[in-house]
Order: sequence, then C-alpha cells, then structure tokens
Amino acid sequence: MQYQNRPIIIPPNQRPIVNNPITDIEGEDTSSKNELFIAKLGAFGGALSLIGGIIEFYASYLALEELQREEYQNYNNASKDGSVKTSEEARIKELEMQVNYLMKEIQKMKNTNQKTLHK
Repeated sequence: MQYQNRPIIIPPNQRPIVNNPITDIEGEDTSSKNELFIAKLGAFGGALSLIGGIIEFYASYLALEELQREEYQNYNNASKDGSVKTSEEARIKELEMQVNYLMKEIQKMKNTNQKTLHK
C-alpha cells in the first residue's frame, strides 16, 4: 500500500490548445502545404481512375467486337453446312401448313355462313 500515502497532484488549469498553423524553417505554413499535397494526390487519383475507366471501356469494346466476329463466323460456317437453309426451309414449311390450316378454317366458315343464309 505504498501508493496510498502519495500526494495527489492536480495539474493547474491549462489554456485551451489553439490550432496555430505550424511553420517550417522557411516560414511557410505546413498545413497549407499538406492541403496542397492532398489536393494534388486527389487529382492524381482521379486521373488514374479516368485512365482505368478508358482501359475498361476499350477492353469491353474489344470483347464485343470479338463476340460479333465469332457470331458472324458461326453463321457463315452454318450456312456453308446447309444447316441454316434447312432451318429456314423447316420454318417455311411450318408457315405453309399454318396458311393451309387457316384457309381450310375460312372455307369452313364460308360454308356455314352460306348454309345459314339459304335456310
């Protein structure tokens, strides 16, 4: 219990710390130098970000071009093989069947209308 008998020293009231600008050897304000450095650093970071965005855009553009080139080559290869023609022919046949069906339905409707008119 050696600490119990020690006197308690209370520091006197201190003046509030005023944020005085610190000056360097040349007498210039270092806080303004720091702010200038931070501003320059921010501008440099913005420029790097802009360059990164440009590179990203160019990479996307190249990827899109490559994809279009592949699609075009695939289409050309398929048309050489005749698979495009067969799919087009199949689609034409399907449309012909639909037209024939609709023509038959129209004919049926005409026949029923004529029968009802003659009665």
